Amino acid sequence: MYGRLLSQAVEELETGTIQQQKRGVTISLPFDYGVPATLVPDDEQRARFYRQVSLLQTTEEVEELFGPFHARITALPKNEQLRIENLKRILELRSLALQTPIRVIDYQEGEGIDGHVRKNVEFEFSELKPEHVERVIPIIPDFKIVGQRIVVKAEDLGDFYSQIKKILHVLANI
Repeated sequence: MYGRLLSQAVEELETGTIQQQKRGVTISLPFDYGVPATLVPDDEQRARFYRQVSLLQTTEEVEELFGPFHARITALPKNEQLRIENLKRILELRSLALQTPIRVIDYQEGEGIDGHVRKNVEFEFSELKPEHVERVIPIIPDFKIVGQRIVVKAEDLGDFYSQIKKILHVLANI
């Protein structure tokens, strides 16, 4: 991550051209994730750590950032280890989503007109094209298209992480 940022800064100085920032991807899933205070106890250091996390774009950068904490992470209680693992999963999904036209992956829960609770995962695209839909059909054949979004019933995803990862992999290869 630091090498990439340094290379970008040097290139900008040499060429006099500021590179356009890569677009962001917002992911909101019903996982408990984060950096527990037991891993990074100081609020200011934890905020700095989260700023570093926000810059990560590849799974290699995620491992590079979390690697030095491995021994400390494995010593944490299981629930805190799970929060960190979930954060790493979200970051992996985000790095994959950056290679696709997806802008938002959002878990929605609400009551339908009939009073039943609806749980959906929405994939919002910068521009939804027929080839995107064709790639998603083999993974999840039952979904709705609403504007620039593909909406999937959460129950149809089963394991959110694995299914979303599959979808992102096929969309990254278009």
